[in-house]
Amino acid sequence: PDQVGWEFFDLLSLFAPFGQDNLQPCFLMRDLQVEDLKWVGNGQKHLKMKVLASNFKSFSAIGFNFVHWQDKIKRGDKIDLVFEMIADEWNGIRQLQMKIKDLKRRSE
Repeated sequence: PDQVGWEFFDLLSLFAPFGQDNLQPCFLMRDLQVEDLKWVGNGQKHLKMKVLASNFKSFSAIGFNFVHWQDKIKRGDKIDLVFEMIADEWNGIRQLQMKIKDLKRRSE
């Protein structure tokens, strides 16, 4: 978690363009805590959340078409995330975001 930031994202960008023959790298971060979550988009199918790492660093994450998790995840849950790093730009604000590829709820 300490290494995830704009410097890391800029380094990854040097490997672009990504596509079928050059897949975008995926990463795994374990033992994150769900700080906040909401369902967004047309039909409320996309999971948008804030997660907290063990070093108290907070990350923004989005999972497109994760509607099947609506009744399975809640604030305070511990999870593991597989993600790609993306730059989210909206309304003139640019932020680093985890694009969720897969997640697992951890047993307490």
